[in-house]
Amino acid sequence: MSDMMDKLAELLLSLDTKYSEIKNINGVLDYSDLEHFALVCLNSDAGTMYRDKFDEVFVDEYQDSNEIQESIVELVSGRGSGVKNTFMVGDIKQSIYKFRQADTGIFIDKYNKFSEDADSNEVKIELFKNFRSRKPILDFANYVFSQIMSKEMGDINYNSKVSLRQGNEDAYPEGNNNGYPVEIKLVVGEDKEIFTKDINLNIKEAAVVGDEILNILESEMLITDKRTNKQRNVLFGDITILIRNANSVSTDYVRQLKKMGIPVQSESDSDFFNEREIFVIRSFLEVLDNPRRDISLLSILRSSIFGFTDKELAYIKCGSRYESFYDSMINFKVNKALVDKIEVFLSIINRYRRDAVNRPMNSLIWSIIHETGFYNQFTKGENSTIRMQNLRRLFEIAGTYEKSQETGLFGFIRYLENFNKSGVKAGVDTTMGAEGSVRLMSIHKSKGLEFPVVILAGCGKSFNKRESSENIIFDKTYGFGAEYINASEGYKFTTAVKKSIKIKKNVEGLAEEMRVLYVALTRAREKLVITGYIPNLEKAPDKWCLRGRRKGGKIDPGKVMLASGFLDWIMSAAVNHNNGKSIFEERLYACDNNDQDPTAFKISIIYPNEIFTLLNKKKVLKIRESSKIDLSYDEIKKRFNWEYPYMAESIYHKKISVTEIKKLRESQSGEKDIFGTSFITRPDFMGEKNRNDAAERGTQLHNIIAAVDISRALEPGYIEELFQLVGSEKENIEPYSELIRGFFKSSLGKRMINSVKIETEKAFLYPVPTRSLYPNNKLLSDSQHSTLIQGVIDCMFYETEGIVIIDYKSDNVIPGNEKKHASKYMVQLDLYAEAVEKLTGIQVKEKYIYFLRTKAEVQLT
Repeated sequence: MSDMMDKLAELLLSLDTKYSEIKNINGVLDYSDLEHFALVCLNSDAGTMYRDKFDEVFVDEYQDSNEIQESIVELVSGRGSGVKNTFMVGDIKQSIYKFRQADTGIFIDKYNKFSEDADSNEVKIELFKNFRSRKPILDFANYVFSQIMSKEMGDINYNSKVSLRQGNEDAYPEGNNNGYPVEIKLVVGEDKEIFTKDINLNIKEAAVVGDEILNILESEMLITDKRTNKQRNVLFGDITILIRNANSVSTDYVRQLKKMGIPVQSESDSDFFNEREIFVIRSFLEVLDNPRRDISLLSILRSSIFGFTDKELAYIKCGSRYESFYDSMINFKVNKALVDKIEVFLSIINRYRRDAVNRPMNSLIWSIIHETGFYNQFTKGENSTIRMQNLRRLFEIAGTYEKSQETGLFGFIRYLENFNKSGVKAGVDTTMGAEGSVRLMSIHKSKGLEFPVVILAGCGKSFNKRESSENIIFDKTYGFGAEYINASEGYKFTTAVKKSIKIKKNVEGLAEEMRVLYVALTRAREKLVITGYIPNLEKAPDKWCLRGRRKGGKIDPGKVMLASGFLDWIMSAAVNHNNGKSIFEERLYACDNNDQDPTAFKISIIYPNEIFTLLNKKKVLKIRESSKIDLSYDEIKKRFNWEYPYMAESIYHKKISVTEIKKLRESQSGEKDIFGTSFITRPDFMGEKNRNDAAERGTQLHNIIAAVDISRALEPGYIEELFQLVGSEKENIEPYSELIRGFFKSSLGKRMINSVKIETEKAFLYPVPTRSLYPNNKLLSDSQHSTLIQGVIDCMFYETEGIVIIDYKSDNVIPGNEKKHASKYMVQLDLYAEAVEKLTGIQVKEKYIYFLRTKAEVQLT
């Protein structure tokens, strides 16, 4: 058996080596490489540099650290060598990233070792106040976790020291200061006589969730708006549904909630790309690329854009000898009215096909959705706000595509396909319009966020224990655990090592799930609702009563480990409370039901016949008085004729680079704007490769100058060593090194070496009035409108009288012509100086252009 494990380890190491070789050949890194290579660098001189640079190191979310990250922190801070300069903030109860190798032991070790004595070198400060939630939510979380979370199950003993206390008593200005009781809804949906096979458990629970959402809105529940600090009625956008694994159920939930008239947005992008409006426009683009895509073609023909009926489409195809539907259309001659309809369709498609050749994709999409009237169809009706915003989001995605290396319609269609598969967030932000939409997201995505109303759904789902059920499992302490298989004699059994690892992983996995539940129960500000499906109302309460029996206020950790899902933990704790008496008082096994704890929560059961009714419930919300609008004809006319007063400002970018300003000033002064001229791509024989190489050489020279250790600048061989480290071509190392060494030997270079302070590659953002950049545009009306200038200063050094700015140029300048050439950069250096003086408060006394090739320095005044 050990030989087999040795071979497996050898195979994994060989695979890792080969994988690393492939990455090196392609010049790519994966996420773990970033951590590992950082660790390698910090174990060299780089570690010393950073330890000298930082006086103190602050680490947030420390509970999610893994061993590599811990080593990096120790090397950066010096804590590994005894320096006490690190401030770490974390909550072990919210460590939910075990799948990213987060090690709770790192936090626990320090939590146990650090002292509460303020004079100690290693101090522990308990931050127990919660400034998010109302009291009933905190009380409920404390009540549940004080019974189920312990050192054995959850890594920490949940007691009065670590329990949550309200820190925002003054955050709710008027009325109902105690908030709303937590609600637990048990969904009993098992009844084959009522439900057909297509109504699965997710749909049933989604109907209960949808009913709760509608009830909350119909009740005109008041919440405190954090922006105004005043109470208002709850809106759809205030409600968030949290689910342990949202991707697996989002389609069912979204479909059912929308059926009930509830606007909802899911984090799953499969939902975004399957939305009707997005599907239609994607099909439209696919037809423009290739009209013989029958599925895409039929989709847009049947859409509201062209409005062909099924009967008309069947008529076109019947009797046609052509295979593709497009060919059947262009050769259809039978019905005059239908022929005319086809000609209109073909003229529109052909026009857009011509446009698509040279037109940016975002501009093309904008024209399609507006010129066809498709966008305006969603100005009213169910989920209209969401549908319009989905179309705008597709327009934004197209704009992002235009900035990439790919071009053209086919490339964009492929881009959308890859976007959908990649898992990158594509859907719109979930707070939309005045009332917004209900959000559906995973508990992991909700970490660090807060929502006025939270519905924690799917609590009856079983925990995922697939990791510990694999044939071969791994643990960093015990190594590999595998089944022993004797093929010759035909038997197998689980080895002791695998059993040990499996038990360990089960305990660790359940502790992680408990922390996930803690995160979920502490996301709500105002109201928390919990729903969970139970297959059998007779058996479940007996199970909870047995497991909920306590000793010293805690449920035995062994019983806690028997839980199959969140609902088991919640209800095993709830059985001990007086509020649970009505549900559990007639069980086979007696429950305590005697806690007089002030925690406010309610338990209710939703039976199959109720669920069946809810499946077809629709939104019927009364119009609030404040929502009624009574407008005169003149007011309506005024609103329709309204024009945005700052249209002139909107055409300019909010941020502009110094280089772009230089081009702008040249064009305003009448100089030849060679930078703004558009050229067709130059073929290789015209020297495009040489131009790119020159740009790369210039960048490399700048980077090396910035990396030079000033104390070693004139040391023989030092600059050559830097070029070797970045992989420069051998024939270039010596001449390039001489160019840089020439600068440091110059009078300007010596001044820099002897200066008080040096800053290289100094990036800055600096606001200036937009009018000052575009003085010829008389339509600019907002005197307060500003544009951010972005730039990077090659070098600035401090002398006693002020700052000196240097801009290096690797241009091929004719010797003696440097002053004339440098004058072209006057605007650029003036802007640098203006930004530096405003941002530092120190005068810029001199500005220089230094030409590396001719070793000439030109002062600009």
